[in-house]
Amino acid sequence: MKKIALVAMLGVLAAPSMAVVVNFDDLLGDNLAVPANYMGIANMTNWTYYNFSQPPYNPSSGTCRVYNTNNGIINMGQAVVFNGAFFNGNGDRNGFLPIYFDMYLGGNLVATSGQAHLDGSGNGVFLNSGYNGQVDKIQVQGSYGFFIMDDFTYNVVPEPVSMVAFGAGLAALAARRRRK
Repeated sequence: MKKIALVAMLGVLAAPSMAVVVNFDDLLGDNLAVPANYMGIANMTNWTYYNFSQPPYNPSSGTCRVYNTNNGIINMGQAVVFNGAFFNGNGDRNGFLPIYFDMYLGGNLVATSGQAHLDGSGNGVFLNSGYNGQVDKIQVQGSYGFFIMDDFTYNVVPEPVSMVAFGAGLAALAARRRRK
């Protein structure tokens, strides 16, 4: 019985979390601020969404996407594993900067992604974060106002307290079964 409980607990701890893909398509209206606590994201400072056609600022999926004209900060409010996001817009050939991520945990820069180069064709590109560690803030770097973002993707990191509580519950069940 101990082996079964241990294997079950290790299986839960080792199980990957499900990816959250934020595609913004449930937001209604145009040129409105992304609300706080949207889809598990505590705050998207200065990010605005819209859903009308505007090539080359085509979304990856659906019709809605977001843009930023200031600092590109996304505060998660909790530790996550950030996977990346889709970008589209005016290209580097137009004199705009390539796009990349700076990723932070507890106020410290922990990683910087590679760069996405937009060609202005409207086809866009998914920029992978290239980092598998935990982050709680992402800053998108580039020429603000000349790119859109869609399909922002991350994995929630299970809280250690929840995992300990689950493990304690399994241990209690195993102990109870042994007594019978």
